[in-house]
Amino acid sequence: MTLTRLSPAAINRYRTCPRSFLLTDIQRRTRTEASSPILAQGNAIHHALERFFGLPVEHRNAETIELALRSVWPEHRRRAGFVSPSEEAAHGLAAIAMLRSFTESFDISCVPVAREQWVQARLPTGVEIFGKVDRIDRLPSGRLDVIDYKTGRHQLDADDLRQEPAVHVYVVATEATYSLEVERVRFVYLASATEVSWSPEREDIQAIKRRLLQLTENLAAESKWEARPAPHLCRTCPAALHCDERGRVTLDELVAGKLVF
Repeated sequence: MTLTRLSPAAINRYRTCPRSFLLTDIQRRTRTEASSPILAQGNAIHHALERFFGLPVEHRNAETIELALRSVWPEHRRRAGFVSPSEEAAHGLAAIAMLRSFTESFDISCVPVAREQWVQARLPTGVEIFGKVDRIDRLPSGRLDVIDYKTGRHQLDADDLRQEPAVHVYVVATEATYSLEVERVRFVYLASATEVSWSPEREDIQAIKRRLLQLTENLAAESKWEARPAPHLCRTCPAALHCDERGRVTLDELVAGKLVF
């Protein structure tokens, strides 16, 4: 089997554990479907924002963004695995707080070019890179603003943002899909009501294209597919059940701590 499509998640898998990439993205072994209250909460928030920005501007406010969340919550709660009504209520109320804070901290009057939009671009190697962009706006310059919502606590800084695989894919694929230049990329962190942005120059985007091309060439030449097992990685790997290396421990990892015996 050969690689034909490449997503940001797949790039991260390859960088983290080439064996996981081989099993998941090339051999396409049966995957274990992750489900958790946090994942369901995040998906519901993204869905609510997509619905919210489809409303006429005059109907957008803190009350209607909460209504948007409540309207989509039943669809996502079924896959959440909440252990009790109180756990579900806690996640739901936290989601409402994030969304209400969003309406107070960010411009909600824009009319997006696209919401929850798949974008793609074909590289000279024949591999298609693709991803789903949360929101795309048109800036006064006529160029595009690519927005990605983040519901977790971990935040990138500006220097990390420009190295992020998702940013690389979004920029190149958005420009190919819309035949317009990307002027800015923003990661909007809903938990802290802050954002990190990057405005790439044209030479930056050309460098990104070269890096993506080199990556696909390296993947075509890969033969070792090294496994890099680690407890936290193996627990979340979608192909862990098919990997003989999962959970492997080396003697170098067994470092004795300070004990009383």
